[in-house]
Amino acid sequence: MLRALKHLSAGCAGERGYHAHTMTTDTRFWDNFAATYAAKPVKDLAAFERKRAVLREHLQPGANVFELGCGTGSLALEMARWARHITALDSSEQMIRIADKKRLEQGWGHVRLLQHLPR
Repeated sequence: MLRALKHLSAGCAGERGYHAHTMTTDTRFWDNFAATYAAKPVKDLAAFERKRAVLREHLQPGANVFELGCGTGSLALEMARWARHITALDSSEQMIRIADKKRLEQGWGHVRLLQHLPR
C-alpha cells in the first residue's frame, strides 16, 4: 500500500494545474487561495482517475486512513466509501473549512478533518 501511495504523492494540486515548483507551504497563501482552489475543476481528470483506481485497488475494506496535506478533502472523501475511519490533516484553516463542509454535505461521519500547523 505504501508503495502505491508514493506514486500518488503529488496530490490533487497537480491535477488542478499546480505543480510542486510553483506551490508554497505558507499557510496564509493557502487560506487566501482556498476558495479559488476549491472552485477550480480538476484539470487532469485522467490523472485523478488513475489515483482513484490505485487507491481503490490497495485500500482494504475497513482500513484506517491518515492523510497529510488533504487540502479541500477531495481524496479523503473519495476514500471514505471504503475506509472504516479517515483522519486528514492540512495546515490551512480555510482548506479544512471547505473540506468539512463537503464532508457534512456528503454525510461522512467517520471522516475527521483537522488543521495542523507545521512547526
